[in-house]
This record gives sequence, structure tokens and C-alpha cells, in this order.
Amino acid sequence: MKILNIAKTFLVLAALSACATPDITLESSLTFPKARKILIDSANPARRAYAVRQLERLSLTGDDRATSNLAFGYLNGLNGIEVDPQQAIPYLDILRVNGNEQAQRILLRLYTTEESATYSPDAAIAVLTEALEAGDLAAGRRLANILDSQDRPDEAAQTRSRLIAQGSTAAQLDLAAAALTPTNPSYDPQRAISLYEELAVGNDPLAYRALGLVYLRGTDVERDVERAYTYFTQGYSAGDDFSGMQVGLSLLVGRGVDADPDQGLALLNELALNGVTGAWFQLAQRNPEQYALALQHVLRDEGVYQGPPTGEIDNLTLQALAQWCPDNNVPGDCTLEPLGRDLSIALARAARQT
Repeated sequence: MKILNIAKTFLVLAALSACATPDITLESSLTFPKARKILIDSANPARRAYAVRQLERLSLTGDDRATSNLAFGYLNGLNGIEVDPQQAIPYLDILRVNGNEQAQRILLRLYTTEESATYSPDAAIAVLTEALEAGDLAAGRRLANILDSQDRPDEAAQTRSRLIAQGSTAAQLDLAAAALTPTNPSYDPQRAISLYEELAVGNDPLAYRALGLVYLRGTDVERDVERAYTYFTQGYSAGDDFSGMQVGLSLLVGRGVDADPDQGLALLNELALNGVTGAWFQLAQRNPEQYALALQHVLRDEGVYQGPPTGEIDNLTLQALAQWCPDNNVPGDCTLEPLGRDLSIALARAARQT
């Protein structure tokens, strides 16, 4: 019996030696807390590798804590686990199957990032198809977009038709947009207009916007600026700020409607102060005085401008900008280009927050 016990001990020690783990306690298995503690506390690479193997074993038994630890450890290099997104994928997939939405989002990012070694459109399509089968219409919409990007337009169109049958207005908008794209095999401007008009009957603001743009541009149909203005007016009434901006521009220049510059500027100013980026840019280009007034209004609300509303980009305004821009992610020196697009974006963001 003693000889047998010695032999057993020798075999265990030999196995551990083969794994180069001289300071590992002789446990045949570890609990999750113990394995995680080793990963956090131990500086011994072999000991950490042993803990990882124990987490792998626990994951196979259905321990979500171990699965999550491995997934995010390999993904982000946590707790002594080296970064290896490829190794993270099977554990993320287990979490996804168990209903973890964050894991699904991360998987899709890995599968759809072209410069990544994990890039796999087919894998993304499989994940999204499964999600659609489970009733996730948003996943179905993304599935259709990926199918389009992979030159599978027929499958994309079938997916969108299926989503439309389930009541997805977003899918109908996508299908109409595809029908307006000359390079898409489903290119059919009249069908696109019909799809948009169906949605417009239900007062869909994006459908009104799309119809307005179709008739404003006149690329796929005969140009009709009056009709475009009507659609933009309906879109703005339905809540689409982009349509409102088009109404303002139309009033400024008399596009499809009698010109009324004062009303047009007032609308653009209102939209700017409501946080519409394009309205800031249009004000800057078309009426610098009104832009300066709106700018001073926002900077005052932000606590950096103490002067009067002059309607001029004066020294006080430039000083306020010099103080405000660096803290609001405006690249470069915004005082050198106070009518620039980057500043317009930052001002719209600030206006939305006030």
C-alpha cells in the first residue's frame, strides 16, 4: 500500500512538473474563486496558465462566471490573461447563446471589423440570422445591410421583405433606399417612391424627408421643388429636424415657395438652438450675424461668455471660444475658424444639453 501511494504521488508530481507548475497546490480541480484569485495574485506564468485551464474546465460545466472571465480576459487582457480575441470568440458565443446581449454586440464588432484577424462576415450573418429567428427585428435589419455589403442583394431584399411583413418601417425605408441606389440590382426608383409614399400615409417623418430629397435632387424623377417643399414641410411637422432645415433654406432663397428670408433665418436659428448641427453650419455660411448671436447665447449658457449679444465675433467671443473649445473636443484653434464645421458640431451638442 505504501509503495502504491508513493507511486501515485510520483505520478502527480511528474504531471505537475511537465506543466512547469512547481508552486501549484496539488488540487485536481479549483473552484472559480480560487482560480480567479490565482490569476489576480500570482506572478508565476505557469501558475496562471493552470488557473486558465481550470476556468476552461469550469466553463465546460456551465459556469457563466468562468466563461465571462475567459471571454473578457482574452478580449481585454484582464487578470493575467494575454489578449487574444480569437480565443475570446468561443466564450463570447457561449454567453451570447445564454442571452448576453453585450457578448453578441462584441462578437458582431469582431466579425465585422475588416482590419481585424477576427473578421468574418459569414459568422456575423449566422449570428444575426439566429437573432432574427428569435424575433429580433433590429438584428434582421443589420443582417440585410451586411448581405448587401457582401454582394448578396437578393437575400438582403428577401430579409427586408420579411421584416416589412412583420411591421418594420425601418426595413421598408432601407428597401426603398436600396431601390434608389443605381449600383444595387434592385434599383427601381418608382418602386422606391411607392414604398416611401406608403410610409408617408402613416405620417413617417423619414419617408417625408426621403421624398423631399428625391424631388429636390431630380436624379431619379423630374425635379419638382414645390413638391419637395411640401414634403419637407410635412416631414418637419412630423418631427424631422432635417426636413425643418430644408424648409428654412427654401424660405431663405425662395425654393419651391415665396422667399421669406426673415422666417427662414428664424427657423434655422430655432433649429440651431435646439441642437441641429446642420442648422449651425447653414447659419454660419448664410448669416454670420445670426450665427454669432446664437453662438454667444450658447457660450453664455455654458458660463464662458459674459458680454452682451452683439451679433459679432468680437474679442470677448473669441476669448470665450478659446476657453470653451479645448474642453469640448474641437480640434485645432477654433478661434481661427469660428464658422467651421467642427465648431458647429460641438455647438449643436452643447445646445442639445442645455
